[in-house]
Amino acid sequence: MASWTTTSPVSVVIDANVVIALCAGEPDKLANAKAKIEEYSGKGCNFYAPGVIIAECLFVFCRKLSDGVLTPVEHSSAVLGLMKLMRKINPPPKGNTV
Repeated sequence: MASWTTTSPVSVVIDANVVIALCAGEPDKLANAKAKIEEYSGKGCNFYAPGVIIAECLFVFCRKLSDGVLTPVEHSSAVLGLMKLMRKINPPPKGNTV
């Protein structure tokens, strides 16, 4: 794995799959998602995500609940985890435009 040296923080765009893995505790993806977030956090990276990430995550949490993958308690925990995590993720600096 390559390493880098920076003089200013690097920006990282968080994908919904990473947020879902973290908040819903997906066993097959959780360890990797945590490791990457910790790696980037340790390097002082700034995290960004478009506003639609909230809707994407909530949709998946609801789908997992209706499919029986998450219990109601796990669903509530995932939503609370999303709320907590989003406090650390910035909106795009130039808005949600392409």
